[in-house]
Amino acid sequence: ECSPAGILAIMKPLLLLIACASVALVPSRQKSAPPEGQVCGLGKEFHAGRRAALVAAIGEKEGVLLVRGLPDTRAYTRFEQDKTFWYLTGVESPNAALLIDLKTGQPTLFLPKASRMKEVWEGEVWDASDAWVAELTGIAVSSVERNNVVAFGKSSP
Repeated sequence: ECSPAGILAIMKPLLLLIACASVALVPSRQKSAPPEGQVCGLGKEFHAGRRAALVAAIGEKEGVLLVRGLPDTRAYTRFEQDKTFWYLTGVESPNAALLIDLKTGQPTLFLPKASRMKEVWEGEVWDASDAWVAELTGIAVSSVERNNVVAFGKSSP
């Protein structure tokens, strides 16, 4: 049909496909500096003190402690991090986890891979490719990719 409504009906899905493809094709880049105004909770020293106090309270000298943040929200609701996870890390982003080696007290923060599409719609989401996260939090950062996680000395399936 050659009417404007018919042309629009044909073009609308095509334009949507082109828009989605163009966002998906934007190369992933490592961001070296935090976005302006980005902070880590109450500061890396505060949260490091909370982690140290927790390790001391546990009293164990062997093993690991795993604390998971909350998963992403559904239905377009605003994400709010689990209060315990936030208290230990200051991290507000979803799908994060904290692993603490009880022997050394060394923490590792696991963050998801970068999602350009998500950041286009929702703004900055802390991810494993953000080089500034380790400096801001004082915690070494690793990716949550399933094939890269090592559990108890063995690679996960």
